[in-house]
Parts: sequence; C-alpha cells; structure tokens
Amino acid sequence: MARDVSTVFDPPSAWLMRFSPLIKPHAHVLEIACGNGRNTRFLAALGCKVFAADINRPETVPGGVQFIQSDLENDPWPFELESFDAVIGINYLWRPRFADLCKTLKPGGLFLYETFTRAQTTLGFGPKNPQHFLEEGELLRLIASDWHILAYEDGRTGNDRHLQRIAAVRPGKDMPVDVCAAR
Repeated sequence: MARDVSTVFDPPSAWLMRFSPLIKPHAHVLEIACGNGRNTRFLAALGCKVFAADINRPETVPGGVQFIQSDLENDPWPFELESFDAVIGINYLWRPRFADLCKTLKPGGLFLYETFTRAQTTLGFGPKNPQHFLEEGELLRLIASDWHILAYEDGRTGNDRHLQRIAAVRPGKDMPVDVCAAR
C-alpha cells in the first residue's frame, strides 16, 4: 500500500496552486489518491465540487466533498460513468489506470498531474514500489498528443523532490480562453 509522503500540515501542491485560477468555482473536480486531504481542502475552499478518492479515508473530509474509498489499482474503476471539469493527481502513479483517468476529463477540462521520477530513489524517501516512479519524459508520452500542454516540468524541486509535472487541457469546444495566462 502506498504511503502519503505529505503531512496534514503541508500546504497544497505548488503545481495545483499555480494552475488553480483556471479552475472555475463550482467545477466538478476529481482528485485521485487524495491522501491526507491537503489538496482536497484547497479545492473545496475554491468552491469546487470535489470528488476525492483514496484507498484510505482521511481523518477529516471537508463539507461538500464526496469521498470515494477505493483501491484504484485493484477495484473496478469507480468513475466509468463520470466526467469532470478538472482532474488532479499528486504523488501517485498507476499506469494501467492512466488512460481511464484521462477519459474522465471533459473536453476543455484541465488535467494537473505531478509525481515522482526514478531520480527520487537517490534521496531515500518516496514510493517504495519501483512501478510508482516516472521514467524520463514519461508524462509527456502518457498524455494524448492532441491535448494542449500548458506547462511541463521535470527535475528537482525546492522541497527536495524529483518530480515531473504537467498541466494540460483536453481538446474541446469549451477550452478556457485564458489557457495561455497560466504559463
């Protein structure tokens, strides 16, 4: 079982905070592997209708958040019939579900993802399962080629993590007009 490397006292993901102005109030947002809820609380405070999924229930679930307890790696995909305005994945990777995750995003929706790269193993903390590390440039290959990439980063962050991050918009007629403002 994966362990959340953040604490309940940590701020939301910097990547999420950077692109949060593109998430409209009342947007339906899916956050997978929500862990202790630090990003869930931030999204709920923005006025989003948040669907948060994890194998473990956080100690507290903010009001208005729909928590789905699910083993995303072994249970049936719980969002088969759902679609979301934004999909968020922070510090989690399970390649067999990545396509399912992308399919849940509505056309014009925002996809924010960040997780550890193989270089993280040199720092002695992070995922224990070697399958949970991204290879060099892998996030760019996992996203469909017709999606609009707003930003991509691959490297060591100021908080001592080796991450790949991507912000992308699924093509569709409802693409936000200000997607370039986030660059």
